[in-house]
Amino acid sequence: MDHYIQQFSKLLFEKVGKSALFKTCSKGVFVFLEGAKYLGPWVLHKGVVVLVKSSIDGREQIVRQIEPGEVFVEVPIFKGLEWYPINARCASPCELSLLPAEEVKRALKKDANLAWAGACALAGRITEFREILFDLTLAE
Repeated sequence: MDHYIQQFSKLLFEKVGKSALFKTCSKGVFVFLEGAKYLGPWVLHKGVVVLVKSSIDGREQIVRQIEPGEVFVEVPIFKGLEWYPINARCASPCELSLLPAEEVKRALKKDANLAWAGACALAGRITEFREILFDLTLAE
């Protein structure tokens, strides 16, 4: 996990974790589905979650694997999206926390260090996706 994502995940959970909703899921269970109302980012505590895009004909492409301790689907907070842009499925039994979107927004607006950590984490995500795109381009 990228250092900046790890730092943002830790700080965000410290600030908002007290209002988080804890969830356990079995392998194969979807944490959320693409297009569902956005409730907030998630933090994975135990297990493995995969972020998956699905085509109309049902084919799936794993976009990335989430590691324990990592916050995921935080981008909609910064983009103002009101829905989840991807599916999240448990690839093993998992323990997760949902961080309520409004609490996250409030914390980001009040804490400059948290907001900076979020910006650095997003920059890390952009770099990660740029490298994946570059690799895919060279593969074809």
